[in-house]
Amino acid sequence: DVTGGVGRIAYIRPSPGSGSFHIYVIQPDGTSEVSVNEDTDLATYSGTSWSPDGTQIAFNSDRSGNANHNIYVMNLDGSNLRAVVEDSGGDFAPAWSPDGQKILFQAWRDDTTRWDIYIVDIDGSNEQRLIGTELDEQLPSWSPDGSKILYQAGREDIGTDIYLANADGSGVARVTSGNGRVHSSPAWSPDGSQIAFESNLHQAVIQ
Repeated sequence: DVTGGVGRIAYIRPSPGSGSFHIYVIQPDGTSEVSVNEDTDLATYSGTSWSPDGTQIAFNSDRSGNANHNIYVMNLDGSNLRAVVEDSGGDFAPAWSPDGQKILFQAWRDDTTRWDIYIVDIDGSNEQRLIGTELDEQLPSWSPDGSKILYQAGREDIGTDIYLANADGSGVARVTSGNGRVHSSPAWSPDGSQIAFESNLHQAVIQ
């Protein structure tokens, strides 16, 4: 899980002390690696997202002590750690808005719609569901200007495609047409004119 920000890279790997996945920050040349979490912390951390000013990281973790992952924010030295979203379901893949005021994330709140896209203010208030259909909507990503969001949506029986929507959840449009393939993990170019994504388009499909 690699995320760039302010000339540094945040990523996760197993901690030598606990074996759990922790957050690390490193320079692009591979030097000055720093662990953000205590080495002996048994909790699992993932889904890193930089704040726009590069001073904080949002992430999901099961650090509450149960099996559920929730959304948290902390400073790069591990201080000022606080929960933004705490729910009995699963909360994953936070994405910090370009203006620093909101976080997108995926959550399972409804067994009918399953994974949906939610938005919440950085202080944890005003949570609302933006996208919720019969598809599994996951891995949201803000456009650089904050006006649009990308995400993947699909099901095992029909594959996964990339979708685009306005920041308020309106104007949903499918960007890819996988025809049963898997297109996933969308990311914006810095100028917002292109997207990158993972795909199995050129892999053989076994019937």
